[in-house]
Amino acid sequence: MKIRRALLLVILMAGCGARAPHEPDRIYQNARQQFRQGKLREALAEADRTLPKLGSESERAWRRRFLLLKSEVLVALEKPVEALQVLDRDAPAAVDGSESRVRWLLLRGRAKTLTREYTEAGELLDEALRLAPGTSDPALRAEVQLMRTSFFRRRQHWTPMEASARDALELAKRSGDTYLEA
Repeated sequence: MKIRRALLLVILMAGCGARAPHEPDRIYQNARQQFRQGKLREALAEADRTLPKLGSESERAWRRRFLLLKSEVLVALEKPVEALQVLDRDAPAAVDGSESRVRWLLLRGRAKTLTREYTEAGELLDEALRLAPGTSDPALRAEVQLMRTSFFRRRQHWTPMEASARDALELAKRSGDTYLEA
């Protein structure tokens, strides 16, 4: 009888305890997967639900990743002005050669392409391409080349478009990212 009471007490205490902290990595991967599956509204909702929970200094990197994901979704939804507003709120330092800096340049370049600000878009995408090899993400350079392909297509610059598309495919194959290969 005492063992049952003790077991019941342990179960009740576990149930009344604090909730497990949010897991930004798991949530981010889930939202990213939703994005890649074309579930754009779901990915956007996940980012919007998570961002208010990421306030501490230790979660700053996660906050930036979610803001970039939100911007990426907005660009995919062809809402470049909204994407630029999100990107402008949290611009990484100009000297930051990290993945987040490259993604920021990439997304800003894509948004500027959609708003037909081609000169600035080209400069942003060129800078992203220059910095991408310095990151730890081998697929990032393929993503940059894909965005450049789209940029050149909109500008009707067929030769550089074809070269960017070939580079993007080769880089995607080398990185093993089947999503980018497709």
